[in-house]
Amino acid sequence: MTIMIAAISFAGYIAVRIAGQRRGILITGVAAGLVSSTAVTVTLSRLAKEFPAQRNLATAGALAAGATMMTRVTAVVGIFNQQLMLALLPPLLAAATVTGLAAYVLMARQGNTSTGASELELKNPFELDTVLKFGALLALIMLLADLAKSTAGPSGLLGLAAVSGIADVDAITLAMSRQAGTDLALKTAAQAIAIAVAVNTFSKAAIAWMTGGRGPGIPMTVVAVLAVAAGTLALLLSPLPGASP
Repeated sequence: MTIMIAAISFAGYIAVRIAGQRRGILITGVAAGLVSSTAVTVTLSRLAKEFPAQRNLATAGALAAGATMMTRVTAVVGIFNQQLMLALLPPLLAAATVTGLAAYVLMARQGNTSTGASELELKNPFELDTVLKFGALLALIMLLADLAKSTAGPSGLLGLAAVSGIADVDAITLAMSRQAGTDLALKTAAQAIAIAVAVNTFSKAAIAWMTGGRGPGIPMTVVAVLAVAAGTLALLLSPLPGASP
């Protein structure tokens, strides 16, 4: 599974290397979102602070990375657990749509100017240390998931998902995808991944405040609230696959 997520991330890595600044910050944000939406948020928020004239453009790129992250989570879950993917499709699609539309609006407000873009420093996800670090994180999350499930039940898993989502969503996503439908209820797994994505979305808004100030911080926070609200509503209104009406 570690190699699989590295392979998916590698597509984003190659896209960033080929397109780079020539294709603009928005495309870079989408491609980099396949690698790390958190890392690209740090870079673009700092860019928004250094180049106020490009604030909307940089923020749009960060939001595009966030929308890509939600799409990436859906794809990764679908590889390992199609039933879980169907359960997560409505909330993640709703949240990604809100985030993507916000990126489009900010991009339109910015216009066609695109100066001051700094190079994104992304690591090759196939570097040995990167793969090993992710493997170790995945193993730790799965161990903690088993422990939380046996000691605290579903509430423990949801708490673990919230903590895990502060910095990363891939490890908890893979752990829940592997366990859902066997020794873990599909509903609990879907809630855990949704919580991790929601926390990660708010975490990136906080990063925008810390690295870029109120310029990118305000729109990132507003969009995070709207996206999480849309995703939560979709999750509550969508029946689980296979559930009786």
